Amino acid sequence: MHGPFEILEIRATGAYGFVVVAKWRAEDGRIVAIKVLKRDFLRDPRIMARARDEARMLYRLKHANIVRVDGLVEHGGRPSVIMEWVEGASLRELVDALGPMPPPVAVRLCRQVAGALAAAWEAGSEMGEPLRVIHRDIKPANLLLSLSGQLKVVDFGVARGEFADREIIT
Repeated sequence: MHGPFEILEIRATGAYGFVVVAKWRAEDGRIVAIKVLKRDFLRDPRIMARARDEARMLYRLKHANIVRVDGLVEHGGRPSVIMEWVEGASLRELVDALGPMPPPVAVRLCRQVAGALAAAWEAGSEMGEPLRVIHRDIKPANLLLSLSGQLKVVDFGVARGEFADREIIT
């Protein structure tokens, strides 16, 4: 990935794609995360559509505890989602390193997750119709905790909602 981005590191790899940390030159060097579809799936129209749907859906979800999407770009024919960079660690990494969380901390984080999931369910399309988004993959690896203590729900790649048969962003 060249052009407006300077790749700093590959942060994560999943079944369908990978996430890189990059400097966005067009945005005054702001650090962003970019989720990129793997080459192997570029010929599969269902997976390509799913990647675009995830980006469009996330763009509609505005909540402090849901990772913010700044745009969907195509680079080399690959759909790539530009997202806010959350400096911190996943709950999976934290539990692996530190062990179980104290109950008051776990309760605070669960409240943040519940707020994010409620916001996803209640979010509306451009036409005002509810999207009724269900994440379907909530797990410690998909919950990021920033250095300031704010939780962010990420990876809506297998989410379902009432947007499946219609365009949610024009």
